Amino acid sequence: MNDNESKVTKAFEFAYLKHKGGTRKTSGVPYIVHPMTVAIILMKNFVNEDLVIAGLLHDVVEDTGVTFSELQKNFGIQVTRLVKAVTEPTELKKVSDPRKTWKQRKQHTIDLLKSAEQDVRILSCADKLSNIRDLKADHAKVGEDIWGKFNAPKKEQEWYYRSLCSAFAYGQETITDLSLYQEFRDCVEQLFGKETNK
Repeated sequence: MNDNESKVTKAFEFAYLKHKGGTRKTSGVPYIVHPMTVAIILMKNFVNEDLVIAGLLHDVVEDTGVTFSELQKNFGIQVTRLVKAVTEPTELKKVSDPRKTWKQRKQHTIDLLKSAEQDVRILSCADKLSNIRDLKADHAKVGEDIWGKFNAPKKEQEWYYRSLCSAFAYGQETITDLSLYQEFRDCVEQLFGKETNK
């Protein structure tokens, strides 16, 4: 095993232990499947090792109570910087009713991505691509009932995903030439329809 493989393996083991027992909201599958999928998407887009590791670890601070200092101690400054960039602010996340801050949290993500560098956009897009793939699969099984499982209705979800498409494509740090963005954009159109106001 080379050094790169050992670092990625360490990140997978760390994520697996931290997410152990967790499941996805709509499907009930083990949560670790999501960061694994994000990492695979990133590998298929030929990104650097730190981005792959960040893909495996992108939810550990937000969802499992791992601290950024713990992350930096184990995986370094660059991985921690990437994870921090895609982690929702604690003050918006830690509320009794997540529905109350849903729009604020999503708007924060969109605003951040518009000014983010390319590697942060790539990491976020891989995460959102994994999410919308799952959403499409669940929608195919249960139809419109799927929207009742979320903190915001279909109309708001559509706003969010279309806004993400625009944010990933915004400015000089655009990622529109990458296959993960193109698949994400296609998934958004397949789920919500093509925009007709252009």
